[in-house]
Amino acid sequence: MGGLNSSKGSHEAEISCCRPEPASVFLLCVVNTLAYADPADWRFGAGWHDDSGRRHGGPRFGNFAKRIAGAYLVRDGNEEEGALRLISLTADGNWSGTQSQQQVPALSFSDQHGVWKRSGRREITATVLDFDVDPSTGQLVEVVRVRYIVTFSRNLQAVSGEYVGKAFTVDQDPLDPNEIPGIRFENTFTGRRITVEME
Repeated sequence: MGGLNSSKGSHEAEISCCRPEPASVFLLCVVNTLAYADPADWRFGAGWHDDSGRRHGGPRFGNFAKRIAGAYLVRDGNEEEGALRLISLTADGNWSGTQSQQQVPALSFSDQHGVWKRSGRREITATVLDFDVDPSTGQLVEVVRVRYIVTFSRNLQAVSGEYVGKAFTVDQDPLDPNEIPGIRFENTFTGRRITVEME
């Protein structure tokens, strides 16, 4: 019997040595949580998700936003028009742009400003506003709202997409989706990221 008790005690001691302490289990859980947490949560807090949700197969929002932030040279698909655009995206969802034909005769409009959000694996959707001004008087005549859909290449260095613009008179609310625009226009575009390494 003594041998049996000795063997039983030795077995229990072996199990006790292998059993993790509560503090160790807690620390392991914390490490695992940090290792697999969404980096966007660290900066923006839980709930900062894109339209595709957490299970979306593309890059996480926080990392994706940082990777596409920068300036792009974009050409409208209508080659006869030949309009070029400079578009700048920030990681926190802001959009600003300048168009090459902003000051042509009989047409004058401001830079474009708006916001973007992720809408696909390598896609964003943006709503942008600008002011149309009468070049002879300098008076505001229209507010234009443009919806962009931008798709990025796999390496995030090139873009393509389409936009639809709607022009509203000064007594209309350009942010009201029920407002009926006076003018509607659309086009496609392609472009590339501007990099420091260009000589």
